[in-house]
Amino acid sequence: MVRVIGSLFKGISVWSVKQAISIVRHGAPPALRMIVWTLGATLWVLAMGAVSLHKGTPYTARMIAKDWKGRAVEAGFPYLWEDHLDAPFYVLALLTIYTTWILSVFILAFIADMAMHLIF
Repeated sequence: MVRVIGSLFKGISVWSVKQAISIVRHGAPPALRMIVWTLGATLWVLAMGAVSLHKGTPYTARMIAKDWKGRAVEAGFPYLWEDHLDAPFYVLALLTIYTTWILSVFILAFIADMAMHLIF
């Protein structure tokens, strides 16, 4: 009876370890790709906010909207509707810039608060 339970425990343990290794082996590459993509998107948004502070929000939003419209047309969006993409992409670019500023201020306040707690 003890051998049967020991053998069953060993079988379940080996199976569990194999499953854990398989999950890590197959799950790590997509997770790392997602992390790298998110980091790239975050850096792009922060750079866009910094450029908008230097060149002005309307100019930066127009340039971003123009870029997004070009990408949409290259990806297969109908040419007939190309002129109608300017306004929605301009509004989305403005919202993205303003959201970037709000998040930057929040992060700055959070870092300042953490620094104050560490110092004092």
